[in-house]
Amino acid sequence: TFTIPTTAKAHNTQSYWKSSKTEIPNYIKLNIEKDGFTDETVIRTLPEGATENHDAKYDAYKMFAWDKTKPQLYSLDNNNAVYAVNSIPVFDENKVIPLGIYIGTAGEYQITMLENNFASYDVWLHDILKDVYTTMSDNVSYTFESEKGTITNRFELVFEKSSSNIND
Repeated sequence: TFTIPTTAKAHNTQSYWKSSKTEIPNYIKLNIEKDGFTDETVIRTLPEGATENHDAKYDAYKMFAWDKTKPQLYSLDNNNAVYAVNSIPVFDENKVIPLGIYIGTAGEYQITMLENNFASYDVWLHDILKDVYTTMSDNVSYTFESEKGTITNRFELVFEKSSSNIND
């Protein structure tokens, strides 16, 4: 039993300092899933400081799981560096970001868009092997079959300026 005496208790009328939720602009979170095991990657833009290559202050390299049977998802830069979090400069035109996957066991997988705050862009997941484009919005999934291995040229995220924002 643990008792705190009334004289030790403190209370004031200060309002709560944190807001309930902060939405990050131009932020995408994707995951890959098989048999209940998931892995995530994040791509975001920053107005200052981020480059197309690794930025120690803003990017996080992909750290692969020790269990080589689990799926892994990551983005790549122009030098084929792999990222769990990839921060890039703000862009005003269409953009393509390569995605890599690690498949530990051949079979059926899903890539799901968990969050997408790119308001001025339509985002597509392009399966290069099948030449299929899937519109990615929150909780949309793309299901595919894959053989075992590291595959860096199967998927890409394609950002297209939204037709509703064409005159921005």
